Amino acid sequence: MANKYSHSMLAMYRACALKFKYRYVDKLVPLQAESRHDADFGNAWHAGLAALYAKDGSVKKAQEAFAADYAEKSYPAVLPIRSQGKTFSNGLAALKGYAYKWREEDAHMTVLEVEQRTDSEADKTILKLDLIMQDDRDGQIYPWDHKTTSSYLDNDFWKRYEPNSQVRFYADYAKTRFGDCGGFVINAATFKHRSRAYTPRQGPQKGIQLPAGDWFDFARLVLNPNADCIQLERDNFTYWTARIEADKSSGQWGYNTDSCHQYGRECEYFKLCSAGYSWPRDEELILGYYRQACPKILPEGRCQLDLNHEGDHDSSIAVAPDYTVETEGEVEYAVS
Repeated sequence: MANKYSHSMLAMYRACALKFKYRYVDKLVPLQAESRHDADFGNAWHAGLAALYAKDGSVKKAQEAFAADYAEKSYPAVLPIRSQGKTFSNGLAALKGYAYKWREEDAHMTVLEVEQRTDSEADKTILKLDLIMQDDRDGQIYPWDHKTTSSYLDNDFWKRYEPNSQVRFYADYAKTRFGDCGGFVINAATFKHRSRAYTPRQGPQKGIQLPAGDWFDFARLVLNPNADCIQLERDNFTYWTARIEADKSSGQWGYNTDSCHQYGRECEYFKLCSAGYSWPRDEELILGYYRQACPKILPEGRCQLDLNHEGDHDSSIAVAPDYTVETEGEVEYAVS
C-alpha cells in the first residue's frame, strides 16, 4: 500500500528528493539540531492560539500554553538576526494583543475544530488544519492556517499565497468535506524589533512616534480557489506522489544543492550530504551525527523516541513554569 502524504512532505520532496528520503524513508534526525528558534516559536504560537480558541479559552490559558510549549530558558542567548522580535515576552504580549484586535471579528465565529489531524486512506493525504470555523454572518465554513513571520504584512508577503499549493490543497479538502466553504484564511502574525524610535511618514501610523523595542502586528487574508485551480492541485498531488513512489521503487533519489543553504541556515542533513554518506551503507559514520527516530504522530506532536522503541510513545518533556502571566484586564475569548 502506498504511503499517505501531507503538503509539507511534498514540499520537502520538491525542494530536495534526497532530503525527503533521509527524513521520511530512512527516518533520520540530527542528534544536535541547529537552531530551531523560528520553528519552535511558531509551534508555541500555534499552541497559544489552540488554547485561545479552545472551549473556555482565554488569554491567560493561551499564554500558559505558549510558555509550556517553548520555555523561556530554552531560547537561544542570541536570537537569529531576522528573528529579533520573536522573544518570549513579545510572544506573551502578542497573544493578548491578538485577542483584543480580533475579539469583535471572532465573536461571529463558531469553532468547529482546533488542530485536528485527518488521515485519508482513499486519497492518501494527511492534513492538520489549525482551525475550522463557521461564520454566523454568511453561514460558511472557513478553514484557517496560522502563520508566524518576521516580514512586514504587506503585498510582498501576501503575494506568496496566490497561487499557493497549500492553500489549494486545504481548500479542496474543506470543500470536499463540507460541500462548500467561504474561503481559506491565512491568519498571519509578525514579530519584529525596532532598534530606535521611528515616526512613519506614510501609512495608518503616519506622524505617530513608534517606540524602540519589540512589536507585533496581525492581518488576515481569505482565499477561495476556483474549481479549475483545485483540479490542477489534485493533478499536481498525483504527479508528485507518483514521483515519490517511483523513487522508492528504484532506490534512486536526486538531490538539489540549492537547498543546502536557505535563509542563512544549513540544511539539517548538510553533514551527511557534504561527506557523501549514504544510508545504510555508511550507517556507522552517520549514527555519529544522526539517529533513527520513531515516525509516530500523536495528537500532541511527533514521538521523540528512537525508531522501534518499546513501550508507549512520548512526544514531549514536561517543563516547569518559569514565568508570570499578566492577569490584569483578563478577558474570556468570546467565540462560540
